[in-house]
Amino acid sequence: MATGTDQVVGLGLVAVSLIIFIYYTAWVILLPFIDSQHVIHKYFLPRAYAVAIPLAAGLLLLLFVGRPPYGAYQGRATQDLCRHCSPSSMAALQTPLGMKLFRTHPD
Repeated sequence: MATGTDQVVGLGLVAVSLIIFIYYTAWVILLPFIDSQHVIHKYFLPRAYAVAIPLAAGLLLLLFVGRPPYGAYQGRATQDLCRHCSPSSMAALQTPLGMKLFRTHPD
């Protein structure tokens, strides 16, 4: 069961997502049918951004999702060693990013 903090954070994320969805839907679907001189247009960005913002967000998502933060695995390789073997007896593997990984015991 989720704690109270988890539920509040989840509710906040759902609320922000709902607000963004309603704003974007009104901006893209409803606004083109409203007269361009109407006062409501001052609360929305120009329509060119309706494509540019999601495109930029999608590109950023593709670039950064699935990549570990720089230095996230520093020192973690030695924690996974077999307790029967010493680090000096293990063959170290050098990864393309410069991290050292150790082969585990062949049990």
